[in-house]
Amino acid sequence: MVCGAVVRNVKQVSSREYKVPEGNPDNTTFANRDNSRLRRIARIVTYAGHPSLVCTVGIGALAFHLCDDDALALRLTIVAAATIMIIPTLYTIALLKMGLISDPLFTVRAQRRLLFLPMGIVLVAGFFAMKALGAPPLMISIGICGAVGLAIAALITRFWKISLHTGGLSGIAAIGMLVWPQTLLFMIPFVACVAWSRVVLREHTRAQVIAGCIFGFTTTIIITSLVMNRI
Repeated sequence: MVCGAVVRNVKQVSSREYKVPEGNPDNTTFANRDNSRLRRIARIVTYAGHPSLVCTVGIGALAFHLCDDDALALRLTIVAAATIMIIPTLYTIALLKMGLISDPLFTVRAQRRLLFLPMGIVLVAGFFAMKALGAPPLMISIGICGAVGLAIAALITRFWKISLHTGGLSGIAAIGMLVWPQTLLFMIPFVACVAWSRVVLREHTRAQVIAGCIFGFTTTIIITSLVMNRI
């Protein structure tokens, strides 16, 4: 349901033609200016919809929803922020300064090999930290989803540049559906907008962002179901 809705939104938005008005004395200039403005908007959407940022906010909200102890919820949120956003951001900055990657979003597929193993280690460490703190089962399952999903994405990326943005966001949407079904009213158009931005920026094809949506959503639902039945 979620994937189908996102796919339809991506197709509708990304297939629009941005026509130059007739009679404009400088059609080429107008088109370039319009395209530049569109790309700026798309870049803002891309960064605002970065999975590490959205996931950190989502896990924080989930922690305070599931935990009776606010102090525990705060500790879990700090662990999530450190493992999902802060450490990866510092690592990315270090790679940029060393000239090992061309941009902070790992646009070049070959450069993504520098991302998966270190981030996998950090996610596993975060999982054990949350388990030691006494995190609720659903939050533990999120840690497992992240590690397993990252490993599968690493294998896919060796041959094809699947969208990590839509994959991560669709996984978050799946968790949100299990806890607050009404969040889909926000997440479906949000994921569609981020998918559109990735296509507009020519970082991915439509197939890659749609595959990311399907991969993230289905993987999260399957792993969460398996984990929750065993905890």
